[in-house]
Amino acid sequence: MGVGNTLMRRLWDKRWRLRGYVPFTNWNLVWRNRDKKSQSILDIGCGNGKPMRFFNRDGRYLSVGIDAFQPSLKQCQSVGSHGAFVLGDARSLPFREKSFDTILCLQVFEHFEKEEGELLLKQMERVARRQILITTDVGECVQHQTADGNTFQEHKYVWSIPELAGLGFRVFGMGIRGWGGETGVSHLFPAPLRWLAGTLLQLAVGPIVYFFPKYSGAALCVRDIGNETMSSGGT
Repeated sequence: MGVGNTLMRRLWDKRWRLRGYVPFTNWNLVWRNRDKKSQSILDIGCGNGKPMRFFNRDGRYLSVGIDAFQPSLKQCQSVGSHGAFVLGDARSLPFREKSFDTILCLQVFEHFEKEEGELLLKQMERVARRQILITTDVGECVQHQTADGNTFQEHKYVWSIPELAGLGFRVFGMGIRGWGGETGVSHLFPAPLRWLAGTLLQLAVGPIVYFFPKYSGAALCVRDIGNETMSSGGT
């Protein structure tokens, strides 16, 4: 039992390094759908920086993280997850038009009211050159501020699949509905086992919900800005 607990703890401590390689997990799906020609990334709501540490593990991207919660930025700085860091409001991005090839907005959209989310999207459209990638919870997913006092973590508006598609995204499913959030089944498991159970669940149902997102607990939303420009007659 002691050896098993030790192994589980080691997996838990290194889970951020492993999760992106597991098919149909959230980071893996983002990585697979990324624009392969992008050279720069703006990470909106960069949080603890762990996703970017996976996406930019080979150092190929010029990366900038922006977050409104200063302790998160300090955590990112301590591990060097991004090339630069900005404390700011995503609804008013302090960057020039078409400043970044790819805009990442991972598990952030649901933390704004609907009108604020629409404003955030306009800001992303303004600064993106090639692609916008969003992941967000769908369906019922209740969440308030986290234990570290981050009030920005409260879920204010959870979008539906048709609403996200109506914004012009290609929408794919991730995870299973009813698993996450404060009322989700995941809270029946202790933290290390929760991650392992969630990963196994994504492996099992991932291929189904990816193509049938109405059954998913979260969505990956992809918009290729470069293709839109070409189709509209731009250069």
